[in-house]
Amino acid sequence: MKLEKSEFAEPLLHTRLTRKIENYILMDYYIQGGFLPSVSQLKETFGISKITIEHATRNLANLGILKVEPGRGTRITLNAKEIITELRRDQFFNRMVPEFLWTATMLDQPLEQIMEDIQNQIKEMKGELKEHQIHNREIFKDQERDERRFMARCEDFKREEPEAWNSKKFLYDRQKYHRLKQKYTPTRRKL
Repeated sequence: MKLEKSEFAEPLLHTRLTRKIENYILMDYYIQGGFLPSVSQLKETFGISKITIEHATRNLANLGILKVEPGRGTRITLNAKEIITELRRDQFFNRMVPEFLWTATMLDQPLEQIMEDIQNQIKEMKGELKEHQIHNREIFKDQERDERRFMARCEDFKREEPEAWNSKKFLYDRQKYHRLKQKYTPTRRKL
């Protein structure tokens, strides 16, 4: 899951991290209204520097996808998915389609043949995409099940051994428990 660093990488590393965070939001791995993992957790997950993570989160905050709450963390806005979807739609129609059309004019094929080839590829991609989405749903269901089991074990341990639970030995488990509790506790929306 680590992002590869490359001297000639396009786009830049912080841009790729921004895209990955957006994808996690779209796939509900990071929940709207919930908090993004801490910088140190993101650093561990993606294997990149704190500066790169801060750059990516600042970009997302400027777009209205994230909101930094001093002393609490970085919250994912309630309309993050809509913002991401609109940005990607604009990028597709304003950059990718014109670039494609310009490239298509350079080919020695009639436009009708190119469009037919595209339709065939889209049909193939739809099937692959559906399989990929089903696979991702299964992975996230398994992950959620494991996370909820961990939370239940923590709650039992906390009840049975409160002194041990509050000891330094279980600091990592307490932090993970609170992060998961926050993830699976629905947030109240202001009316």
